Amino acid sequence: SSFLIPIQSVNSTVFKNNGYATDTITLRNDIQLLNNVLTYQNNKFQLGSKNVQASGDRLTDMVVNPRSQGKKDFINQIMSDETECLIPDDVDLPESIYSDQETGSQRCKNQERMPGLQYPFKGLEQLLNIFQEAIVELLTMEPGDIAIDNTDFNYIIESARNDIYYGLFQINNYLSDELDKYHSTYSAVLIVVFILVIVGLLLISIVIFIPLPSSLNFLSEQTEWILSMTYTVDERLKHFSEVEFDSELATEVPRVDESHILLYKSMSVIVNELHEQKETFSDAIYKIERQMKKMNSSVNKSKTPIPVQESELKVNSSPARTKTPSQKSNLQSLIGEIEQSSQILDLNLDIFIWRTMSFFCDQEKLMERLGFRELFLKQHSQDHINVMRKILTLSRNIIKQFKTAEQALINAIDIFQQQDFQVYGQEQLDNDKQIIKSLPSPSSLSQFFVKLFPDHIMQFDMEFALSLQERAVKM
Repeated sequence: SSFLIPIQSVNSTVFKNNGYATDTITLRNDIQLLNNVLTYQNNKFQLGSKNVQASGDRLTDMVVNPRSQGKKDFINQIMSDETECLIPDDVDLPESIYSDQETGSQRCKNQERMPGLQYPFKGLEQLLNIFQEAIVELLTMEPGDIAIDNTDFNYIIESARNDIYYGLFQINNYLSDELDKYHSTYSAVLIVVFILVIVGLLLISIVIFIPLPSSLNFLSEQTEWILSMTYTVDERLKHFSEVEFDSELATEVPRVDESHILLYKSMSVIVNELHEQKETFSDAIYKIERQMKKMNSSVNKSKTPIPVQESELKVNSSPARTKTPSQKSNLQSLIGEIEQSSQILDLNLDIFIWRTMSFFCDQEKLMERLGFRELFLKQHSQDHINVMRKILTLSRNIIKQFKTAEQALINAIDIFQQQDFQVYGQEQLDNDKQIIKSLPSPSSLSQFFVKLFPDHIMQFDMEFALSLQERAVKM
């Protein structure tokens, strides 16, 4: 009982703790409870929450489903119409350890694909009922008494990968298409309403308002410093959550927990560095925009360029298009600042990848040395691969996006360094601003990191740590 860990984050009565992992009898009871939950959820999906008596389980009762039975002909057809097969004819089924590569129509001709089932059958509802009955039947048997050719056992495997899977798949696609249609209609209505509102505001502006007096333009120039002081204050005051290690993920094995905490610290560093680099890029594009407005204003008024302030782009403009060595040095300094910011983010991503791979390799080597089950070791290693793929994909996308933004800013500074800044143009400026705006945000990166490891830790590392503790007790 000392190994039982109460589960606080789930309000369901199915899994109150991890006691299901202690023996087959407890596991069998929990599977029976889970099967009852699935049956209850199926009834809610068919008849609607209002027409099904509450189960008493807080987690399942809080999910409200509208009635689908009798509402949509397509869903009714999949769920209850008599049929020979629920696999679409045009589906290409890949080769597996159970069957050769074939099409859906070829698979449907095989009436041995779901052992014990009589054809035709009454849609997905009948398949799910038989599936649940087969589970209940197997739960009454001892694990060692289930033969490999047991009809219920084989039906569970074959139906789940054939007609049940593709029946649910078709319903999912149908519901997704309906949601897309609703979203498209809703978006179109919003666009029309927005256009009408804009047109109405324009008409009101033309009728009521007169052009602003020139004194307001003068006042705007005198108070320009206010914009500089308040630039991006809102952005700078935004806080993003640190990627904190949840105490519920602790395995009570120091070697494992210390590695997990170190990975979470690395993720926090990356989130902070991404925030800093995005701020650097935003400051640079703001300075470029401010300088372009000043030069355009000077050309429109007197055709004489206005000297540039030291605080903007760290350079002074002159009527001639030449730059002094000091001015060129300041421009190069800004470019160096942008490049250095990118290098720091790249380095921290590499450090995080290296630490994750080192931790995974350490785990796998330890499991091999201690003689862990081959199946568990294989599953654990495969999940390591899945996590690393997510990390490498994230790193590649971040580096690619920031390199694109970095090159856009450097190109803009080069144009200013070499010739009249008006060559840059408003269209190019808007494009560069959009590139900066589309960069990943610290909050989205933090959310990705928060969801990266918990499933792996709860499913694999907890069992790994439990085995280490058991071995330590025996020794």
